[in-house]
Amino acid sequence: MVGLISLIQRLRLFRQGRDHDVHTTDPGLLARHSKIGPLTTRHFTYPAIRLAYIPHSKVAKLPADLPLLVFVHGLGGSAAQFAPLATSLSSAASCLLIDLPGCGRSTRAPRDPAAYTLSAFADIVSAAIDQFRLDGQKVVLIGHSLGCSINVQLASQTTTLGRDLTAKHITAGMIAICPRAEAISEKQRKQLQRIKYIPTILFDAFRAWDRRGGLNSASITRFVGKGADIETRKLQQRYNAQSQSATVLTFLGSLGRDDAPWPGESVWKGVNVPLFLIAAESDTAVDPKSIDHILNWLMQAHGDSTADSKYTATTQQSMPAAAGDVEMEIGRIAGESAQDEPALLPHDHEDMKTISIEHETTHHAHAIKTTLFPAPASHGVMYATNTVRPLASLVQNFLASHIDSRLSPAWQLNHMSTSGKWDVKNLKKWEKVPPISGIIAGHFRAMKTMREVDDEHCPTEFVKKYGCFDERGEFRADGVGIVIDISHETPVYDPKGLEREGVHYHKFPTVSKLPPGPDEVAAFIALINRLKQDDKNIKQGAKIGVHCHYGFNRTGFFLICFMIEQLGWPVQDAVQEFKVFQILADGSHALSKLILLWTFYRNRSAEGVSFLTQALYLVVFVVRYNDIAYTFSTYLLVLKIFHLLSSALIIFLMLRVLARTRERELAWKLALWSTLACLLTAPFTLMIFNYKDEWTFAEASTTSSQDDCD
Repeated sequence: MVGLISLIQRLRLFRQGRDHDVHTTDPGLLARHSKIGPLTTRHFTYPAIRLAYIPHSKVAKLPADLPLLVFVHGLGGSAAQFAPLATSLSSAASCLLIDLPGCGRSTRAPRDPAAYTLSAFADIVSAAIDQFRLDGQKVVLIGHSLGCSINVQLASQTTTLGRDLTAKHITAGMIAICPRAEAISEKQRKQLQRIKYIPTILFDAFRAWDRRGGLNSASITRFVGKGADIETRKLQQRYNAQSQSATVLTFLGSLGRDDAPWPGESVWKGVNVPLFLIAAESDTAVDPKSIDHILNWLMQAHGDSTADSKYTATTQQSMPAAAGDVEMEIGRIAGESAQDEPALLPHDHEDMKTISIEHETTHHAHAIKTTLFPAPASHGVMYATNTVRPLASLVQNFLASHIDSRLSPAWQLNHMSTSGKWDVKNLKKWEKVPPISGIIAGHFRAMKTMREVDDEHCPTEFVKKYGCFDERGEFRADGVGIVIDISHETPVYDPKGLEREGVHYHKFPTVSKLPPGPDEVAAFIALINRLKQDDKNIKQGAKIGVHCHYGFNRTGFFLICFMIEQLGWPVQDAVQEFKVFQILADGSHALSKLILLWTFYRNRSAEGVSFLTQALYLVVFVVRYNDIAYTFSTYLLVLKIFHLLSSALIIFLMLRVLARTRERELAWKLALWSTLACLLTAPFTLMIFNYKDEWTFAEASTTSSQDDCD
């Protein structure tokens, strides 16, 4: 019995370890675009620093000098904490995320304490920017907590690095989330000097004691607040487990050094770029009033409305809607009524202030905006489930309004539309997919993405045919009241067309070709549950439309997960419910085969039919349906047998029954050799260019035959 209990405990610890492992829990978007390697700064070489560079999904179709967004995390944090925000903003600009040494997936090396000072971290950020910034490209620095203190050294004209970047006109703006304003006092410095004498094992013991209570422990509540939901607490529990005590102690000990000052008033006063200061009312880790102190310092440095006639102040009444934003307007985060859940909505702590500064020969203007997220928002505002989307909308709006108008999704859509680059990928395949499914599980309708320039499936026509209000304004219970766009890219349609007609648009960006992780599934379920409670259309019985690109892979995955997790459906029933939508597409493929065979029979000829194409079809079906012996669904079994036999029959007719000319004989030989070459090289090509540990030939063969659906 004792041995069994010990085994169960070990299995539980192993599972918890995997749940908190920094590599296995790395968000899909970051893992896909990450590189871990050496990084050399002015004074040190760090052997293994994780840099995640996420290019804009339409980078080849937009101006090359769009600003680069650079994300820097706080003490003991990691780039993973920025994953939700970066996923949203990467549809507007390319993003660079950095794991500081000893944090996230970066190793704690070298061990020299001087490599863990604020100035050393600023050098790391500067070196990373140099690696990825294009000629003529500016950067926007986005930091959280300690990351703000690192970034301000790059944005301020009072520091060496800041002056260098300013002289080169590299820094375009700065966004500070939960920044600390005050410098370290002499008393605090002396206290920090003693930290270097604390053994790491003793600090670990204190942290273990602090975690008593699990998800409701003080260590979690300290960062996410008392009002945090269960999913946010789970995230914070993971981040706490991933934080390395040795790194934290080394950095805190460095703050006691006289040559490693914490940036205070003098440094913040040197910021001369657009600045967005964000705080959370319930933050106990950093005083939310810090944004007031920073604002006052900047007003003192650059004058105020009473002392300087060049100072102007403007009030931003509401967030202007922009196509493809995370939300069309900030007031809709809590449904139609902001009064229902005021805690979800940030308010402008100060009016938008635009400060004009006169230099000796030029005039320079920059905007300063402060926003306070009301309670229960806390230190984890950029990954908490109830604040990350409002935060993304606010940041997106600030980027487009005060840093570069080309960062507006509306500008980018207009640019791609007028230049002929705004369209769906694989248009012919998109046209063959039915526009929308029937009602799934009583709540959903799966759909393919809309296309602004399409005559049939654009927002205007979609609302007329499938919206929850007909042309007379009467409610349709089977109509769509909300469209959730789960694609990663900016949509190829203008969501305003939906909003104008009363169909609400929500962006829930996910990455194609990567299975959604547990965190994404939990966030999707939480979003659906909130919409069902708060949205007026859904309360009346309207359905929720969900789309990725074609409306199959990712859409089906999320809907099936919701049916299983929330509605209690058996797995097979949930899969079959979604498969009803795909029957239409399967039927169209089967019909095309029957038409081709009928054409052979009627014309007694295969003229105009590519033997190579038909041979490749057969190869694809053979490889994809190699699991036919294990197919337990009657529908799928019949479909697979039909495709295999019909393809084989077509090949037989073209080879043996229908007459062939000499040219067709040569084409047949070319087709045979080409088919064999493709069959043999495809798995190896996949294993080379899409590396994965422990590929098997069978697995690679099956994967290489899959359609690029989403």
